[in-house]
Amino acid sequence: MSIFSDDVNQLECFLDVGANDIVQVVRTILIIGSAFFMHAPSVA
Repeated sequence: MSIFSDDVNQLECFLDVGANDIVQVVRTILIIGSAFFMHAPSVA
C-alpha cells in the first residue's frame, strides 16, 4: 500500500509541475515554428 501511495504522490507532483512545463515548451515551439514558416520558409 505504501508503494501505491508513493506512486500516486509522484504522479501528482508530475501533473502539478511537469505537465505544465511540457505544455509550455510545446506551445513555444509551435509559435516560434509558425513564425519561421511565415517570415522565412527557407529557414524553417
